[in-house]
Amino acid sequence: GKYHVTIKGAELSGEDYEGNPTVLVTYEVVNNQKDKTSNPFDWTVEVFQNGVTLSGHPIYRNKPKGYDPKAHHYETKIQPGGKFSYVEAFVIKDKKAPIRVEISSSWGAESKVTKEFNLS
Repeated sequence: GKYHVTIKGAELSGEDYEGNPTVLVTYEVVNNQKDKTSNPFDWTVEVFQNGVTLSGHPIYRNKPKGYDPKAHHYETKIQPGGKFSYVEAFVIKDKKAPIRVEISSSWGAESKVTKEFNLS
């Protein structure tokens, strides 16, 4: 396909500005296209906990180590043959319940990559 996606990990992180717990999800994307820079709308990232979608891009008082709010897939493009590791943040409801990360093609042409993580 156009991209090769690998979900690398998920870990509890600091609280957002409202005191809600968050998780950082790391995934790597390789652009397999020969002549096109990645399009940020080619894939979607969703994280679920207890069957419900989690909201992404929390606002932090103190930015967690390794997290750059501008390095999410809507801001960082990948040239043909290149790869990039994204770290995206999501607000969680329960520090002990597992999360499920799903990354899929926006156009339904390619398969979905999923992985579950225990946070405790």
